Amino acid sequence: MALEWKKKEWGVYKGDEFLFIGSTKECANRLGVSENTIYFYTTNAYKRRIEKRNAKNPIILVDLGIEGD
Repeated sequence: MALEWKKKEWGVYKGDEFLFIGSTKECANRLGVSENTIYFYTTNAYKRRIEKRNAKNPIILVDLGIEGD
């Protein structure tokens, strides 16, 4: 269950601008980051960080569920 996030599909936004939909691996490749960074983007710690910094166009991931479901 801990690695279930690797099987998910995500909607990726930069601020309010929609970028693309992809699996965890596809998102990591397209953004040029590791899969662990993709996971970090889904955490409350990341959300607090972008809020604290008042980030203008942060990367936001929207969980679209497990691939194939």
